[in-house]
Amino acid sequence: MLPVSPIDQYIANQSPGINATIGTRKTIYLDMNYWILLRDQGALDYSKGRELLDKAIDLVRSKKCIFIVSEMTYYEIIKQSDAVTRTNTLKIIEQLSEGISLVGMETRIVNELIFWLNNKLNKPTQPIEQSIWAKFQLIIKYNELLTLQFTVNNATHQNAMFDYWSNFSIPDAVNNEFLLQHPFHYKDNIVELNLNKELYKDQNKTPVQMFLSELAGHLDACNPLLEKALLQDFFNKTGRYPAEKERNPELIHEFRAAIFSNFIANQIGAYLPFFNIYSTLFGKFRWNKNRKYKDGNDTLDVMHACGALPYCDYFFTENELGTLINQERFNQLYNCQVASKLADVFNILSTI
Repeated sequence: MLPVSPIDQYIANQSPGINATIGTRKTIYLDMNYWILLRDQGALDYSKGRELLDKAIDLVRSKKCIFIVSEMTYYEIIKQSDAVTRTNTLKIIEQLSEGISLVGMETRIVNELIFWLNNKLNKPTQPIEQSIWAKFQLIIKYNELLTLQFTVNNATHQNAMFDYWSNFSIPDAVNNEFLLQHPFHYKDNIVELNLNKELYKDQNKTPVQMFLSELAGHLDACNPLLEKALLQDFFNKTGRYPAEKERNPELIHEFRAAIFSNFIANQIGAYLPFFNIYSTLFGKFRWNKNRKYKDGNDTLDVMHACGALPYCDYFFTENELGTLINQERFNQLYNCQVASKLADVFNILSTI
């Protein structure tokens, strides 16, 4: 595995400054339905039907809150093939988010793994809030910037390029990237999911067994990220990456086993939020025998929750997901107020 890429290092260096910019402002995360609602309100006359949008704009202008986005927000935006509605959505996002995004999901998982590991080892580490923020423009361009081949291996030259992209307007950044790809059409394979749900319905006898089954699968899928976390933690402590002869493949298995056993022993608490939230919610989807996979959006919905709950003060989402999150008391565990009804959302904003 190669050392950290220039774009990852740039984002890591910028994150503490973004965290300071957020300061004491409340952080709010919206699912795509609420962004679309705000976009549609933006097309209305100022005297009617814009109550939620006007309240949001007022809160951002008065530095009371900020609306956070993520790579999942980007993926949902590029589902919109119509350039006009897509651009209008992006203009609202730019106004309310000030271009502040969570770092990419894989980066968050690695940071969460390192943070948990050092806590278990009683090693000092910076607060995780220092490492979870990025400019949304860089998240949009991340895959391209990750593979960019610089002709000059010079940090100043590289950072100048990243500064350039950071200063793009969000509509320009998205629409420029959109020209390079087809609209995002990802959907869960609901036929396969429903077939497998029926096929393996008796595999797990309790909700806890179902959770652990999901957790084991997600840990296996994230094996490369476990390795990356161990290598990055080694670098953080020594200033170098281990030589090939210093690497012990068994450490990855031991790391995975330690995570799994701590979940079994209920000793995770608010740490490792991705694995906790993802495995719990998908486990609940499978455990509910009457629930059918219908719209193909479960994965994106859960990914939104994995970013919003541990790092934002409020998460406004659709009713089924919001109800399940509150039932599992994730709102309490991560100190994130979750709401789904428009009236509740407006009341919350009115108290900030």
